[in-house]
Amino acid sequence: MQANIRKQLSEALVDVDEEYAGLVADSMTEIEVYPTPFLKHYKIYKVEHFNPHKPILFYVGMTPGKPAYLLTNNPENYVNLTRSDAVVINSPQLAANYATTYLEVTRSMSQLFYLVRSVEEVEFRTDLADEEAKAKASFLQKYRSVIVPPSGRQTNGSYKVIAYVIREQTLEQHSITVSEKGDIKTDITILEQDLPLVYGL
Repeated sequence: MQANIRKQLSEALVDVDEEYAGLVADSMTEIEVYPTPFLKHYKIYKVEHFNPHKPILFYVGMTPGKPAYLLTNNPENYVNLTRSDAVVINSPQLAANYATTYLEVTRSMSQLFYLVRSVEEVEFRTDLADEEAKAKASFLQKYRSVIVPPSGRQTNGSYKVIAYVIREQTLEQHSITVSEKGDIKTDITILEQDLPLVYGL
């Protein structure tokens, strides 16, 4: 199956991005399906190229016989893919899954960016000075009951999903409105800056 998907994905990407098409075909690349219960026909593939000098991660949406969508750093392509798939978002749980998938697969790989579902998932550095340790303790106390897994609620024919994200040394709250057809609108609130966090994961 892996060889068949590799060939299909590489061929589908040739007209989109020749460099990525070549990476897909490389034996140092691993491909796995990213779980997307809201898609009917398309699948989203997580592609990791394990070059020791320059590892590369990106996401691609594909179904045989239709255009492939390069999703990394391209939120518009995510919505175009889901429209092509005729997505229907009809529950708060599905909206939350849809929105968190959007955050993961369209993120830029040029900066640290990851979803957090609790304060325990915030990656602080281990070599903290006294003031930084105090800042960490204060953060944990303040946000222990605030940072929770993404959840959706229905509002006027659409869904509102709240998610918490670390971007570099910043904590952000993403308020994501998801329509029944999969359209997305995001409002970002910066909650904390200059946190003593790790610089890379």
